[in-house]
Amino acid sequence: MTMLQTPKLEETTPPESRAGELRELAGAFELFNRRSEEVEKAYQALKLRVAQVDAQLEEANERLRAKVAELDHVQGHLRNILQSIADGVLAVDTDGIITIFSRAAGRILDIDPADAIGEHCTMVLRGGDESPLMLLETLRTGESFNERRHELTSPLSNTRRIVESTTSLIRDADGDVQGAVEVFRDRTEIEDLKRRLFRSDRLAQIGEATAGLAHEIRNPLGGIEGFAALMQRSLDKDISDADGERLKRLARNITEGVRSLNCTVTGMLDFCRDTPARPRTIRLSSIFHSLLEALRMEIEHCSGPEIEMITDFQTDEIEADPQMLRQAFLNLIANAMQSMERGGRLTITSRPAGDDSVRIDITDTGLGIEPALLGRLFEPFVTGRADGTGLGLAIVKKIIREHGGEISVSSVTESPGSGEHGTTFTITLPVRSSIPGKTQR
Repeated sequence: MTMLQTPKLEETTPPESRAGELRELAGAFELFNRRSEEVEKAYQALKLRVAQVDAQLEEANERLRAKVAELDHVQGHLRNILQSIADGVLAVDTDGIITIFSRAAGRILDIDPADAIGEHCTMVLRGGDESPLMLLETLRTGESFNERRHELTSPLSNTRRIVESTTSLIRDADGDVQGAVEVFRDRTEIEDLKRRLFRSDRLAQIGEATAGLAHEIRNPLGGIEGFAALMQRSLDKDISDADGERLKRLARNITEGVRSLNCTVTGMLDFCRDTPARPRTIRLSSIFHSLLEALRMEIEHCSGPEIEMITDFQTDEIEADPQMLRQAFLNLIANAMQSMERGGRLTITSRPAGDDSVRIDITDTGLGIEPALLGRLFEPFVTGRADGTGLGLAIVKKIIREHGGEISVSSVTESPGSGEHGTTFTITLPVRSSIPGKTQR
């Protein structure tokens, strides 16, 4: 086997040169190692700093989250306070756009706050209403209005309320104007109570004057009626010719006129007299049946029109003054009878209205009541009959109100080609009397 021999390389670099290169290479490695150590130290320092910054950032984020949560809590608390205020609160920005519309404002004006926010104030409150003008005037001049009473209306709900408003500018921390705010208080019920109180005082004064006037009128009326009756009896006995008949007719007219005037005076006294109710336990069916029986006998005696009478009493026993209710029901039934000149049907029903009230409906199929008269029907001296005094329904309303109840009316007038027509009076009375004093049984 032949062995190959490695040829010997010829040394061309001097030994001194090689030693220098080795020293340079060793120095380069040493420099590289130092730089590597420095880079490693810098990296570790940077890593430590990043960790510190991360910790600081997390701490800052935690504080920020706590501040945001605190701010949310404060805003929620302020929002709850705003929504709990009984007065309405309305705020607009500098352009008049609604930014806040509180729950109370929505309740007072019958508007969903969601429908108002984002709208211009003149779109939500307009039509003769001063509120937008007050807010815009406050924005324009910076002048505040304090407890100004005015009428507030809204085209969104067609609600009309009497309010007391206060306006002011909204400013930020630098004092720059951000908008305006209005706080308004509903005074409608208070004003209504004031009007009622004023009306009651006026009626009391009228009542006092009427009592004296009635006394002065009734005395000569009694004399006139007496002389007319004597004259009629004398004419019946002594005169029987045509002139006598004419004089008798005139005497009868005098008597009827006196009785009509006396009835008007009595009605005025009943309306103005402050008679307290004396409630006791009664049955509605008993009162109505006695009234209907008396009216039925009168109709048969006078050969009046045939009237069908229907009753249905689901709620019967209540606490009330029987004489006062009898007077009120008699007025209503008499009006119903008079409206059915050609006969018809009279329906009287009672049924529960809630837990502690009874609803009574008195319905006839008569001629009906003209719409122009319907809204004023319970006012004194308003009547649709030529021979009416206009006090009957006013007295009915007074009696129902005295018992803590309410009365309303609906009617459809008779017209050619019309179907059902007639009138319904609806009375709501408490089952248990709220009138002070002991209820009798």
